[in-house]
Amino acid sequence: MSEEIFSNIRTVKAFHNEPSEIAKYREINRRVVLIGKRRAVWSGIFQFISYFILYGTLVGIVYIGCIDYMNGNGISTSVLTGFLFLLLMACANIVQLALNLGPAFQIYAAADRVKELMDEPVTRPGTVRPQEKPEGKIEFKGVDFSYPKHENVKVLKNVSLSADSNKKVVALVGTSGCGKSSIISLIEQFYQPGKGQVLFNDVDVSFLDPKWYHSQVAIVQQEPVLFSGDIRSNIFYGFDTAPYTEPQLKKMLDEACQSASAYDFIHDERLFPLGYGTVVGERGLKLSGGQKQRIAIARALVRKPKLLLLDEATSALDAESEYQVQRALDNLIKSGQFNVVVVAHRLSTIVDADEIVVM
Repeated sequence: MSEEIFSNIRTVKAFHNEPSEIAKYREINRRVVLIGKRRAVWSGIFQFISYFILYGTLVGIVYIGCIDYMNGNGISTSVLTGFLFLLLMACANIVQLALNLGPAFQIYAAADRVKELMDEPVTRPGTVRPQEKPEGKIEFKGVDFSYPKHENVKVLKNVSLSADSNKKVVALVGTSGCGKSSIISLIEQFYQPGKGQVLFNDVDVSFLDPKWYHSQVAIVQQEPVLFSGDIRSNIFYGFDTAPYTEPQLKKMLDEACQSASAYDFIHDERLFPLGYGTVVGERGLKLSGGQKQRIAIARALVRKPKLLLLDEATSALDAESEYQVQRALDNLIKSGQFNVVVVAHRLSTIVDADEIVVM
């Protein structure tokens, strides 16, 4: 709870909800303290009873042994002493075992949950890496899809579409909830289709090596996620830089940022004196919405993908930011360097599409 509040502190402050959140935090802490006190009381009672039984039994045995010894019933002091030591060790171990029963049951419950998760059916990642140069062709063949928690509700039903050299830009339009973003999720392998196939260059994506596949497919989402490092690390996120020299990486970085219309603001010394080394803050806090979106576009372009997915990449921006981002996207689409699947609500985003799919 506290992590969620701190990460969304601007929203909390914007609605002046600090007193309410502090009250919630205090109430939760009060419950935790109350549970801790109850646990301490019952733990003390249990230990008292355990040690009372242990030492009470020892006292009783010593008493009986002493009576037998004084009455001359044949018991010796060595036998009585040895028995007492053995009984003490046995009782101490029993008490220790009882004290550990609580943590043992907690471990058992956790292990049971882990076993439940491990028993879930998992789709094994593919291993196929096509040797020929991919073209970025994506194709859906009779795809049905339902989300795992709502298997009775079909989001997609018998969907067939493709983006290839003849239809380089395919636009998906329709009302909210009609399945546009679900198609993007299936291409990205976030989910598996219930029926039918999703093919990349005529190969089922489930058979393809994930690392290779995601080097060929890039996505720009409606709300781009940036990490708290610098601009360079965010653009190269997930990109294998090992085969390249520093001058080559610098050239790739510049080209990607220029194509994404991000080069100028990154090199504005008044705003970003460190250029690519500027730390963007947690979730890109130090950047505007348009700047974050253009860095996300540069992150997609730096890997030179064969298929570019645009999931409402401009819908959350103001007019000026939308213009900057849309200009970058228009230049990319017109370049014809890759196939594009674009999800959009605005006509300006899909005006140059080769095919518009209404869902």
